[in-house]
Amino acid sequence: MKLRIHFTFLLLTYFATSLLSQVQNNSGSAQVSNQRFFIKDKDVFGTRGFVENKGQFNGLLGEEKIMFALDDGGEKIYFTDKGPVYEMVKNFPLNEREREAEERGEEVHKKDPEKRHVRVNWIGANYSTMEITASEKQSHYITYGGPELNSHPYKIITYKNVYPNIDIEYSIPEDKENGIKYALHLHPGAIPEQIKILYSGDVKRIKRNNEGEIIIKTSFDEIKEHTPLSYYSDKRKLSSDFRLIGDTIGFIFPDGREMDKTLIVDPWVTTITSLLSTNSAFDVDFDFGGNAFIYGGSSPYKIAMYNSAGVLQWTFAGTLALPPWNNSGSASNFGVDKLNGKSYTGQGVVGSGAQVIRLNVFGNYDNFISVANS
Repeated sequence: MKLRIHFTFLLLTYFATSLLSQVQNNSGSAQVSNQRFFIKDKDVFGTRGFVENKGQFNGLLGEEKIMFALDDGGEKIYFTDKGPVYEMVKNFPLNEREREAEERGEEVHKKDPEKRHVRVNWIGANYSTMEITASEKQSHYITYGGPELNSHPYKIITYKNVYPNIDIEYSIPEDKENGIKYALHLHPGAIPEQIKILYSGDVKRIKRNNEGEIIIKTSFDEIKEHTPLSYYSDKRKLSSDFRLIGDTIGFIFPDGREMDKTLIVDPWVTTITSLLSTNSAFDVDFDFGGNAFIYGGSSPYKIAMYNSAGVLQWTFAGTLALPPWNNSGSASNFGVDKLNGKSYTGQGVVGSGAQVIRLNVFGNYDNFISVANS
């Protein structure tokens, strides 16, 4: 049985023991100086960001064009050229008896996960003139196989000119471990009444709760739009609220609005789900260059590489486009060649036989995949 050990404790121990320097005093005894510790936020694998689509997400929504994706464990949001799409997933895990049978090599029937999609569209939007931009590019990248798919995550993406003089900006809240924020930027001349947000797809009911929040009920989970905070570009606050007419969401400003000022309307959206990501590390390893490698996260299980200064370089997403391979389901393990920095990782229990792949020092598939072995 694998022992899941808290990432921070592991890395503190690793760096405190391997990256400290010693100096000798006059009596010849060792003294510890310049002790270095590994410090990292809770986004260990660096997946809390909007990843640019370079082909790795093609076809996941049929013919819809995916521009970016937030793929953080159980939290999946695709940003298309028409707006965001939330993906809800219901898994059917094996029970203990079935897992034991599978580990003995017996054939066990597995039920495929069920997926549902909820789309966010803007009624009356200028789709023909709308522009999508990204900002706050992160230094690390996510790998999906070949280097042509290496994709940097961004912290902000903006749909510009959704309505005349109105932009919609999506961002990752720094003080939250899940969910996203979106802000409507109403520039001078904007008409707030034009904003009409429609949730469609797997939507059972949309209602407003006693706190003034909008609850979108789906077959699996809930999406919650928290009451917006509105303020001018000079930080002056303005009273605002949701307006819900049928299934369409808009905004009202009870005290009016200064039309010649830029106004920012800033709700926070969460998905109530049992599949939120975990950033726990299951195992760590290193190479002789002083780089640290971390294995774990949520299915599919990932590998992240930090350099000797503790800076994230890349994260392998746990899946390959070509050849088709993933390590979803049950966790496996990994190892690092200390001399050349190449890493190996396998699949957990696979009825048809598990396969091991090799990654090069840049986190890309290194053209080695083992023969399937049950």
